[in-house]
Amino acid sequence: MTQVEPAATWFTGAVTETTDPSDASPTVWGEIQGREITFPMEVPDFDAATFTFGVPAAAAAALLPGDAFEVVEADGIATLVLALCDYQDNPWGDYLEINLGFLARPTGAGDEVLGSFVYRMPVDQEFTCKAGNEVMGFPKTVQALSTTRRGDRVVFAMHVDGQLELEVSFLEPKQDGPASRVETGSY
Repeated sequence: MTQVEPAATWFTGAVTETTDPSDASPTVWGEIQGREITFPMEVPDFDAATFTFGVPAAAAAALLPGDAFEVVEADGIATLVLALCDYQDNPWGDYLEINLGFLARPTGAGDEVLGSFVYRMPVDQEFTCKAGNEVMGFPKTVQALSTTRRGDRVVFAMHVDGQLELEVSFLEPKQDGPASRVETGSY
């Protein structure tokens, strides 16, 4: 098993996600399986750990489809983002998600434009998979995901066809203040 020391952040709180970050007015996208899908989407309660790794920019760029996006790089190094999310209160359900992507921007955009290009997004429930695919265009798949606590550690795991594919273990951070609110944008 490979162990690495990435940069990491821990977040507990709420998030607002929009299909267009410049438009915060409520919009009904449509309906999936009898549930109305509205943006911005308020997620009142979740825990997330985000890890970043420096990777060869050429390898990262090769994983982006077409030429609509470019990885953000410095000296030939791009940033791989691994986000582990445990949504406890979310309009799309109480579910687990692993988000693999790269810091990226639309090709030709200025340095002030920065987002995360989602490469893969395993989740543990059908509804959020379908909603993420159809509404956001995310490459969600349903996998066997779990999160457990082992002493002072949090462990996220993904099994594919009964085999452990990914396990991430980290010290559970101490919360030193109230939950905070963030706005996100993804491509």
